[in-house]
Amino acid sequence: MYELQLVLEELIVNVYMHGGASVDGELTAAVSLGCEGSRLQMTVTDNGRQFDPLARCAPSTDLGLDERPVGGLGIMLVREMMDDMHYQYVDGTNQLSMSKSLER
Repeated sequence: MYELQLVLEELIVNVYMHGGASVDGELTAAVSLGCEGSRLQMTVTDNGRQFDPLARCAPSTDLGLDERPVGGLGIMLVREMMDDMHYQYVDGTNQLSMSKSLER
């Protein structure tokens, strides 16, 4: 449960910090959750600027904190915590769908 909360927090905070204004000036985000058997399905949808988080290269963690560029660690964390992720841009909205097995 902690991992899922962290994933959703990271994604929603990123939308509001980096998504910019939508066409009508109001930035919105929505989360949908569901289960298929022992698999949790989540989708985060927002109307911010088009941004595919899966297209970003993973940041290098080999450098020291002072030498690394800022950003990218949150997306890397989300990618590591989820089993499957898919991004699409449809009708002016970013849609990031994810799934995670709930079996131990």
